[in-house]
Amino acid sequence: MKTKFKYLIPIIVFSIVFNFCTQKKSSILEVEALRTIDTTDGRISRFDIFLVRDYDSDENVKHQIDAIIQEHNKDKTDTFYQYDMTFYKESDITTPSKLIENPKLLYRYSQDHDLIYNFSWMKGKLVSKMKFENGKAVDY
Repeated sequence: MKTKFKYLIPIIVFSIVFNFCTQKKSSILEVEALRTIDTTDGRISRFDIFLVRDYDSDENVKHQIDAIIQEHNKDKTDTFYQYDMTFYKESDITTPSKLIENPKLLYRYSQDHDLIYNFSWMKGKLVSKMKFENGKAVDY
């Protein structure tokens, strides 16, 4: 009986290591075609949309988002009266090509199913950081 398990343990270890090594790493894409710039009363506001490909709610994605925020924070938050960065997970419907073809999908589908984070600055100061799950704010 022990000899049967002797071969099973290396197979299990190999399977775990192989699965860990083949997991896809998330990447974040800015969808510039969906960028909105609004001018009201001489104030310029900008709203950027990002898609997270192969989203997994782990620390790696949070670090990637933080890095993008730091990169944009250098010049955008002070330049605009209001600046928003909104992150959606990429899905079968929330893809760059489908959203560019039909931008209304963003509000008709993606807001309720794929929205994950929204960051908002006014006059260079962060005023809102929200995390979403299934269209509902779960963390402020």
